[in-house]
Amino acid sequence: MFFIHTLCFMRKMKILIIISTLLLFTSCDCLQNVTGTVLDKKTEKPIKGVHVQKENKEHDQVTTDKNGDFEIKSISGGLFGCPPMTIEIKKEGYESKTVKIDNGGHKTIKLTQKESNLSDLEEVKSLLNGKWYRIHDNDTITEVFSFRENSFEGECKSKHYISTAPLFELLIDDNQTILRWKDLTGGTFDYSIMKITNDQMTIKSEDEILNYFRK
Repeated sequence: MFFIHTLCFMRKMKILIIISTLLLFTSCDCLQNVTGTVLDKKTEKPIKGVHVQKENKEHDQVTTDKNGDFEIKSISGGLFGCPPMTIEIKKEGYESKTVKIDNGGHKTIKLTQKESNLSDLEEVKSLLNGKWYRIHDNDTITEVFSFRENSFEGECKSKHYISTAPLFELLIDDNQTILRWKDLTGGTFDYSIMKITNDQMTIKSEDEILNYFRK
């Protein structure tokens, strides 16, 4: 009888130890901490305002600073130390990326600019908005576009002249994406957008190709 009681007690203890071990393992949380720098793959320049998020964790997210740097901290389960953190990186105008960084590690991540869909006028408007410049006869011509409702207001400056507040309209005409400038006399001038990214734009004016760069 004593032997039977002892055997039952040992079985109960064994089950208790197993349960305790499982509870111990499942409660082993660790603090993850990773850092990184996000650069433009082509220019090697840092990208500000990139959305960085731990995979499947909406609350663990940050944006990069002016130097392209970020830091994410998160709680994760870890039976044998903290696992690497998988992060999702997104920025309008760039291809999204998912990377894995070892806990406590730092990684430099390079994003590739997406070729814009010129038939998507909303996308073109978003990219066009802001300050651009081009070089012409040793002179820097700066143009600023700001979107207002269905048209752009613009300003064109150089050493030799300034054109204040001309109106631009963005439209599709004959399968081309056209930036139409309306001057104060009622005349119109069409510029065909051939390519636009976050930092470069190529347009055609009659037979002249004009290359603009983000200022």
